[in-house]
Amino acid sequence: MRVYKAKVQLIYFFIIIGFISLFFTIMLSASKGSFTVSNIFILIGLIAFTYFLFWCSYSMFLSRKKGEGIYWDDECVVVDFEGNKIFWNEIENIEFYESQNDMFTKSTYIRVFIYKQEQVRLRHKLPFKNIIWRYSGSIDWITIEKPKEMHEALIQFWEEKNKLSSNNTEN
Repeated sequence: MRVYKAKVQLIYFFIIIGFISLFFTIMLSASKGSFTVSNIFILIGLIAFTYFLFWCSYSMFLSRKKGEGIYWDDECVVVDFEGNKIFWNEIENIEFYESQNDMFTKSTYIRVFIYKQEQVRLRHKLPFKNIIWRYSGSIDWITIEKPKEMHEALIQFWEEKNKLSSNNTEN
């Protein structure tokens, strides 16, 4: 079982952008003698953005250090760094998605059967029932290392799993 961990490059990218944002925050607060309401909102926004970037990089670093990531076994697929699982009997389709407008949106979608959707939503502790779109476990390629290899291996394992289950139901 191979675990596909968070990308180190993405962690470094978040840290660098966080330091740039921190620099702008310090420069903004040091350059203004008096603050207007709009400057205060800009400062609060920059502080929140900086905190968010450092929090994302830290949580990705911790998950990488713990060895957490995307993986699968005979029972299920773990679809995110929190350890949320989708069991093989809940999967309807695994497909590749790439947006025409954005180059960073390559994803592997693990679409669940419509009658298993609510069960997966509750297990993943998602807050709202989907009435507009069907739930799927989305593995964003930008967040994991070797995403193409992961996608191909996952598809191959799922197809083998489907062949075994279809042979068992036929016999």
